[in-house]
Amino acid sequence: MKHLKILLLFLFTFHLSPFTCEAGDIKDANYRVIARVDGDGLVKNSSYRIIGRFQSDGLVKDASYRTIGRIDYDGTIKDGSYRVMLRVGNDGTVKDANYRIIGHILNDGTVKDSSYRIIGRAGFVRKTWAAYIFFGNML
Repeated sequence: MKHLKILLLFLFTFHLSPFTCEAGDIKDANYRVIARVDGDGLVKNSSYRIIGRFQSDGLVKDASYRTIGRIDYDGTIKDGSYRVMLRVGNDGTVKDANYRIIGHILNDGTVKDSSYRIIGRAGFVRKTWAAYIFFGNML
């Protein structure tokens, strides 16, 4: 019973909370759509060309299906060589590999830089996916 409670807590925290919907538009600060993420983690640019994939196992692939990164369950985002690139906290704070704050992703999907200027909106796409798109090397 104890393990079931822990599992349910994990599922709610990382998968069933309102902010972990996996589909939506990625918009810049001027509300122009710059990318779209579908329910399967497929990322398309504004011209509907596939530019990447977020897989359920945490791997991030480019349009040619090459591994370009990994997202761990703890919010750590790694590059293609599995070196830490970004960290996303539960509160949406985005830090670089040296633990410097480089941005924030709010619960409503608003993406801000380290000076709290709005740089985009991610709708209800996972925070780690939004961080990879805005602060990583997806676009």
